[in-house]
Amino acid sequence: MLVQQSLEYGKTEAEFVYLLNNEIDKFNAFFMEQEEDFIIRNKELQQRIQRVNDKWGPNGRQPSMTIYEEEMGKIRKHIVDFHGEMVLLVSYSNINYTGKVEKILVRPGFSTGKG
Repeated sequence: MLVQQSLEYGKTEAEFVYLLNNEIDKFNAFFMEQEEDFIIRNKELQQRIQRVNDKWGPNGRQPSMTIYEEEMGKIRKHIVDFHGEMVLLVSYSNINYTGKVEKILVRPGFSTGKG
């Protein structure tokens, strides 16, 4: 009887670990895709800053403090929005991870240990 319970527990634990790993793999794939998008967008923002500096900055090809400040203001807004999206992704990641673990734990057999 004890051996049978031990085998059932081991089987349940192995199934839990398998399901958890599967969910984490899906979650990581999504997160990595988002991270790649953020890296690209960050690079684009850096390039925009450089173009504005090169064209309208104090040492630019067509110095204009008015246009420079206007364009940098637009870039700052995009940076703030970008930061907000990254913060939301971190929050989403935490909630999603917790939800995946809870989803697995509430399956029949995992919370009670009975298959």
